Amino acid sequence: MKRSIVLLILFFAISIFGKKHTYKIGVLADVLKVKDVEFILNKLDKEIKAVVGEDAYIVLNKESILQNRYSIEKAKSNYKELLNSCDIIFCFGNYDLLVLKQEKSFPKPVIAFGNLGNGEKIDKNSTSGIDNLLYFTYSENILSQLEILKELVDFETVGIVVEENVSKIENFGLEYRELLKENGINYKLIKYKTLDNIIDNLDGVDVLDLEASFSLNQNEIRKLSKILIEKKIPSFSDVRFSDVKNGIMITNIADDNFTQFFRRIALSVNSYINGTNFSQLPVLIDFTPEITINYTTAMALGVPLNYSMIGEINFIDKSPINPNAKKVYDLPTLISEVLDKNLSLKSRAKEVEIKENDLSLAKSSYLPSLKASAQGVYLDPELAKLSQGSNAEITTSGNLSLQQLVFSEKANTNIRVGKKVLKAQKEKLNTEELDIVFDAVKAYFNLLILKSNVTIQLNNLSLTKYNLKIAEENYNAGKSGITDLLRFKSQKAQNTQMLVESINRLQKSYNYLNLLTDNELNYRIDIKDAKIRDNIFKEYNYDGFMEIVNNPLLRLKLLDFLVDEALRNSPEIKQLSYNLEMVEEKRELYGWKRFLPQVAIQGQYNYQFSKSGKGSSYPQGYPTPPDGSYNIGLNVTIPLFDKNSNNINRETALIQKDQLEINRKNYKKSISLNIRHSILSLIDEISNIELSKVSEEAAKKALELTQNAYSEGAVNIVQLIDAQNNYMKTQEAKTNASYNYLIQMVQLERYLGNYFLLDSEDEIADFEKRFLEFANKSK
Repeated sequence: MKRSIVLLILFFAISIFGKKHTYKIGVLADVLKVKDVEFILNKLDKEIKAVVGEDAYIVLNKESILQNRYSIEKAKSNYKELLNSCDIIFCFGNYDLLVLKQEKSFPKPVIAFGNLGNGEKIDKNSTSGIDNLLYFTYSENILSQLEILKELVDFETVGIVVEENVSKIENFGLEYRELLKENGINYKLIKYKTLDNIIDNLDGVDVLDLEASFSLNQNEIRKLSKILIEKKIPSFSDVRFSDVKNGIMITNIADDNFTQFFRRIALSVNSYINGTNFSQLPVLIDFTPEITINYTTAMALGVPLNYSMIGEINFIDKSPINPNAKKVYDLPTLISEVLDKNLSLKSRAKEVEIKENDLSLAKSSYLPSLKASAQGVYLDPELAKLSQGSNAEITTSGNLSLQQLVFSEKANTNIRVGKKVLKAQKEKLNTEELDIVFDAVKAYFNLLILKSNVTIQLNNLSLTKYNLKIAEENYNAGKSGITDLLRFKSQKAQNTQMLVESINRLQKSYNYLNLLTDNELNYRIDIKDAKIRDNIFKEYNYDGFMEIVNNPLLRLKLLDFLVDEALRNSPEIKQLSYNLEMVEEKRELYGWKRFLPQVAIQGQYNYQFSKSGKGSSYPQGYPTPPDGSYNIGLNVTIPLFDKNSNNINRETALIQKDQLEINRKNYKKSISLNIRHSILSLIDEISNIELSKVSEEAAKKALELTQNAYSEGAVNIVQLIDAQNNYMKTQEAKTNASYNYLIQMVQLERYLGNYFLLDSEDEIADFEKRFLEFANKSK
């Protein structure tokens, strides 16, 4: 009997103490959009249930979220309604705060977001001291925000944006207005109902601070940001982190501030459920300020970002194109400009012109040579007297001399050699063009790789900052020692230096591209991204080429075909062939052709203009010669011996011929080797494109798991840093894989002596046709 009574008492005790309490939560707000209601419901429900767990039932629904629509009377009635229907009340509205300030006591526990104190100084130990009341406030003020902005830009007048309905609240903004006045900062209060109210009041504003602008949606923020950029007005948001994502220049709100806020609410609710009165809980939320800058907006505004800031500032929205770039290249445009403006090519083109002039000079050997001369002579009178009129004391005369080469094997050889030299020089120019195009394409893709690397380094630095935050939390919780904290601070410094170096490498790459295009080195340029799936590469069937390379059977046929194509196109081989022909011409000249005669015609016309003095007349009875006379002659020269120089020159030509043939044979082998190695490199990159995706996804997941494990104290700092470094490497591999494939593809085209990017559709179709014919023949 006694045993039954004990069991009955135990049963009732379990029933009483094991019963869960139900807490219905109500929310007061000014105005909320549908998506804001859903956001609040989801965040509160998730965080509170995660913290409270099985200790109580939490009820929160849309019907318990009441909006006052900027009406004090409605705010009062909403509060009374929730007092009757809810167990815990959350207050998010400014008008609701006014109602709460008028209350002397709180029958139901209330959590309010906003300072309900009496102006006393707030620190981490401050509480409301009022039964059932907890309000949240934070230590940041408008001055600390503007100080951040002051480090970046100079300004005199700040525009402060607030909703018109919020500004109607008595003494709203009085605190920060007094702070601004005390510190000599001019301000312009911009009240708004619509976005146009803000846009129309930007005159006289140097910087804009979004202080109370929750009602602006993302599209309106983007539109406002665009206008601010056009007007060159830097902007600051004290409202949402997402504002910076949508184009506002800077904020000191961390991305996880909302999460911290809702987590703090959940912890406070849990404390209340476990018996702690809200009056005893701390009111200060110590949001750690994290400065975040929209990189694209800052660049568009011309705001200088010093390297010293990088370690302490987060950057987002790193636009693929620099908004300040005066010229943005795509790949075809870059190639075209390099071919048109590159100084090295212009220099090579001048060498072709020189060789053309040399050829013209050689051909001029067969042009007539006509010379005119005049002279005056004074002769000793005694001699003149004895000359019997043939040499007067004073004479003036002139003559015309004509020379015309009729035949010369040496001249003919020089002309033929000149033609070969000119052709060889043109092939040398073609080689230079192929090289410079490859340099430009390689520089283009290397620049894309470096741009990606800057983004990866930025993300890696952000990861280190996040891991440092975990280490600080672990240290404060006693899960890890000070060494972890110091290790991540060291890692942060190293990552910052790596980022600085990657930015400088990127700038060097821009400088080199400017050199290739003959721009000023400080000329601001940028390039568009290029992927293997882009239209430009689809036009040239790079995908189809990838499929052939990836097919073992077709690959062998492709190799042989490409080698044939390369040998046929190679300007280097053509240049060597022309040089061989040139040497052969010289060898023949110094051989049997040296005995061929040189034939020339010569003619001269002489005319005596005057003669006077002694000996100027012939004796009487002597015939008087005419004043003018001419002569014509034929000159035939046959070289027989020339100190053995002909034999020596012929032997030299034979040696040069052998050398050139060796070089040509070696170059053909090099082409074949380069083609085969390029195909193998392409296979490597094709594999890398696919595997790097898998590797990056796995490394990302591993990092997330390691971060969670480290925050729980399950793994050490070395494992976390290894996971982070591995993730960074896989990111680089994934990002660079397609660029490296395209570099290898263009490298192959360089060996082929032809770029598909410069070919017309007909030329590409002809190439494909030749390959199909070759493949069918080799079956």
